[in-house]
Amino acid sequence: MLIALIGGVVGGYVSNATMSSTQMEGLSNALTTQLVSKDTQIATLSSQVSALNVQVSQLQGTIAEMESVPVVGINTPDFDSGWITYGDPGWDGSYLYVMHNLGTQNIFVYLLGREGVDYNPYQMVLEKDPYDDHKLGILWYAYGYDTLLVRRNPESEWTMIRALIWALPDPPEVTTTP
Repeated sequence: MLIALIGGVVGGYVSNATMSSTQMEGLSNALTTQLVSKDTQIATLSSQVSALNVQVSQLQGTIAEMESVPVVGINTPDFDSGWITYGDPGWDGSYLYVMHNLGTQNIFVYLLGREGVDYNPYQMVLEKDPYDDHKLGILWYAYGYDTLLVRRNPESEWTMIRALIWALPDPPEVTTTP
């Protein structure tokens, strides 16, 4: 666009063929001023682009660092058994063996139970129900490094169980000083 503008201005003067040396010098000075101004703008924009590239690089480093840090808190579990109905494969009497294949016993387990699909899920430990005088709920044990052993009380009304499991990072080494 600048070249077209220059070409148009110079072409207009040349076509008139009555340009004085003073006019030529003025035109040359004006064009030089415009070129210097454009060079300054280009240098400024180039500097801003360089600064933005540095910021993008820093953000990419921050994102990579954040992605490498394990998330602590409630996030998507490493294993979700889905709802398992009492009597499904895996049940052995009052015991259910849930294969999670996480390769660790350092786990956080959240067990839910329900009395069929029409009931809301809830969590209860093995204890006496003060109203019915029978025991409710389930217990779990880490059975090896890849299996959860869930014990359902035979008197429990739970007909469905769901296990959500998170593999925990190894705890820090405990050091003692004498």
